[in-house]
Amino acid sequence: MSLWRIKEQKHHIRTITKDSEYDKITEFKNENKAHHYYISIFNNNYKTVLEEYVGNKWEYRAASCCSEFA
Repeated sequence: MSLWRIKEQKHHIRTITKDSEYDKITEFKNENKAHHYYISIFNNNYKTVLEEYVGNKWEYRAASCCSEFA
């Protein structure tokens, strides 16, 4: 069983370097639920990151970034 998580940054106020700096991190045990959540919220955040827990570390799978000026 793999773990998935979505990290959300609501506004572009700084460059984030640590997980604790994200506005919200949501974890999932189900890949389909993680993907569905990622797709449903990425337009509501400045930055949204999808990661999978593999080999005792979180690995990047997808990310989106929306311009605040668009």
